[in-house]
Amino acid sequence: MAGLKEVALLSIALALAPSCAHHDINNGRNHPPKTKTTERVEESRLALQKVLTEEHPDHPPAYEAEKQEVPVLKVVDGDTVDVYYKGKKERIRIIGINTPETVHPSKPVECFGREASNKMKELLEGQKIIIRTGQGSGDRGKYGRLLRYIELGGEDIGAKMIEEGYAFAYKKYPHERLEEYTKLERQARENGVGLWAEGVCDDFVPPPKPEWHPVPEKK
Repeated sequence: MAGLKEVALLSIALALAPSCAHHDINNGRNHPPKTKTTERVEESRLALQKVLTEEHPDHPPAYEAEKQEVPVLKVVDGDTVDVYYKGKKERIRIIGINTPETVHPSKPVECFGREASNKMKELLEGQKIIIRTGQGSGDRGKYGRLLRYIELGGEDIGAKMIEEGYAFAYKKYPHERLEEYTKLERQARENGVGLWAEGVCDDFVPPPKPEWHPVPEKK
């Protein structure tokens, strides 16, 4: 892409070429005959236009996040919610955070998982939220859930959960707020809040898994 110097020179060339300007005569439009000067100015104008409008693969346009207001249908746990999106129920995995498990089919309930889930319910149940795509995060995760940042009242809910010690910064996959979230996690740990509080999980005993009973077939 041409630099600012080249753009400036092309602009000056246009400004210094009055001979190519249109002028009125007898209420009609009259154009001066083409000369080498006017041809050079026209070439400069076209070159300037190309500089200003051409898309270059090494200079992609700035990323613009897709965002939409949606109602929350259900809080699944501390990092997952169900919303009504584009005419149907969709499950959203919040980008960049991870909370202790409470509903994983193959993992036990983890320490501070219920507290994280209850905090998310306190924040989002019955609310309309803004869901926002993340640069480089993709649209869906491996389980088919939408990947989105969540905002309420202009506040980043993922950041809030980390800052108050209800969630970890999820570092497995890169995302645009990773540095910010990692810093918030470090501060929460240093301040000893939430799941980082001293001794908070010392006496934690996972609740027993509910017993499975087959449903009798209807005759």
